[in-house]
Amino acid sequence: MNKIIRVPSVAEEINNYKKMKGLQITYFTVIATILFFVPFLLFAQKNQVQYKFIVSDTGYTFFGSFESNADPECVLDISFAFKHQKNLAPWAKEIRLDDQGENWNRLCFIVKKFGLFENTSTWNRVLNQKKLRVDFTLINNSNKSSILPDIISSKGFYQIKKVNESILVKYYQECELTKSFISDIYINQGKKEAIKFLFAFSKYTNTICVN
Repeated sequence: MNKIIRVPSVAEEINNYKKMKGLQITYFTVIATILFFVPFLLFAQKNQVQYKFIVSDTGYTFFGSFESNADPECVLDISFAFKHQKNLAPWAKEIRLDDQGENWNRLCFIVKKFGLFENTSTWNRVLNQKKLRVDFTLINNSNKSSILPDIISSKGFYQIKKVNESILVKYYQECELTKSFISDIYINQGKKEAIKFLFAFSKYTNTICVN
């Protein structure tokens, strides 16, 4: 018995071709989408902000960090130079350059706490170009309201570390406070401000210092 071989019609051939073409387009669309978004996902992971806020009986300690492809010298300049400070802390009522030298400056920050109480703090800041580090120390602090805790002492640093092809930016601050009936509220506000600053610092760094 002869076996009958069915030959597809022209219409069926065209339909099959369209299906195969559709699968190819879908396949290439998926691959293209993956290739398009992967760099952005990797970038987001690399610039992920991490932080830790620790409360003690006498105050708090804040440590934050993020990775970046930014130029380390540019990040160091952002950490130190007066011209960048208003962009890092736009919520400050006023930031003033009181004095400066070759590798140091003295900045005054005037901030409204809780939108009502004004706080004025003055900081000495020292630049170490070789170590890619800026150290800062509080030298004066005053509140216009007696209900706010006074800052007894505060100090910290910015540190830039080269890690392979990228950098790790570290920020640290410790703060010792007097006791007040609103100490818990004040410290919680300090936490919000520190986290807000760190995210602003990361965003500004990756805007200004990444080619």
